[in-house]
Amino acid sequence: MSPVSRSVQASQARPDPAPAGAKARHASAAQIDAFRRDGVVVIRNAVSPEWVARMNGVADAQMAAPGKWANDQPQADGRGRLFTDRYLWRDNDQIRAFVFESGLAGLMGELMGSEVIRLYF
Repeated sequence: MSPVSRSVQASQARPDPAPAGAKARHASAAQIDAFRRDGVVVIRNAVSPEWVARMNGVADAQMAAPGKWANDQPQADGRGRLFTDRYLWRDNDQIRAFVFESGLAGLMGELMGSEVIRLYF
C-alpha cells in the first residue's frame, strides 16, 4: 500500500485523553459557521501550551535529523527555509500521540461536521 493511500481515522467517538488539568476544546457555533462559510477559522488556544512545547521539541529533533521523507529548502538569501517531513505519525510516537490525544481531531470534526478525520501526511 502506498503512503498516500494509508490513512488514520480519528473520530469524535475515539477516546481523546487530554493532559492532566487540560480541558477539552470545542468550537463555538460562530467558529463553526465561520469555518463552513470561509473554509478557515482562527481558534485561539486550540492546542495547550504543553502540546506546543512538546511539538516544538519534536520539530527541533526532526530538523536536526531529518527522516527519509524530509524536504529541506533553504532560501537563497539565507533568511528562511521550507522544511517538511512526511508520514511521521507512522513511526514517531510523539506525532502519533499529538494526532490522537491533542484534541485537534475532535475539534476538526466539529468544524467540518464529520465523525471521521483522515490524516495522510
